[in-house]
Amino acid sequence: MTILVFGMTYAQENDTSVCDLQSENQLWKAEYEKAESKAERIELIKSKIKSDSIYEQSEPKIKTVHSPTIFNEHKNKNGIECGCKILFILHYKKRRSIIVNLNDRPELSIVVDKLKSENVERIWTEFKKETAQAVYGVAGKCGFVQLRITDRKLKRLIKNVWQQRV
Repeated sequence: MTILVFGMTYAQENDTSVCDLQSENQLWKAEYEKAESKAERIELIKSKIKSDSIYEQSEPKIKTVHSPTIFNEHKNKNGIECGCKILFILHYKKRRSIIVNLNDRPELSIVVDKLKSENVERIWTEFKKETAQAVYGVAGKCGFVQLRITDRKLKRLIKNVWQQRV
C-alpha cells in the first residue's frame, strides 16, 4: 500500500509553473540588451526563437466596447493563454522577408541554426509597443527583431525552405 501511494504521489507531474510569456520576454530583452557582440545577440535570438516554439497562436479575439480591439495571444501546450510572442523577421532579399514561426513552419529551424554574425548584416530591434504595432500591427505588439541576411547561400536556403510548402 505504501508503495502504491508513494508511486501515485511522485509519478504525477504537477505543473505549478506560471504561464507568463510577458515576464519571459522581459528577461530575454534585458539579457539581449546586455549582450556586447552581434554574435552573442544572434545566439540569444536563436535560443528565443526555439524556446518560443512551445507557444501556439490562439484564435484572435475581438472585444468591442466603443471600437473593435483585436487581442493577439499565444497559448502553451495546455491551452492556457500566456501573452504574446516577440516577432522574429528575416530579410533575405529586397522587399522579401519572412516571419520566423517554428510552429507554423518547423522546417525553418534549419535556417535558424545557420544564423551567425558573418551572415547577418544588421539587426534592428523594436520593443516599444506603439512603434512595433505601427510596423507589424497587432502581431507586433510585443516587439520585433529584424535580421538582414547578406550571405547568398543562406538567402538561397531561406528561399528554398520557404517555398517547400507554397
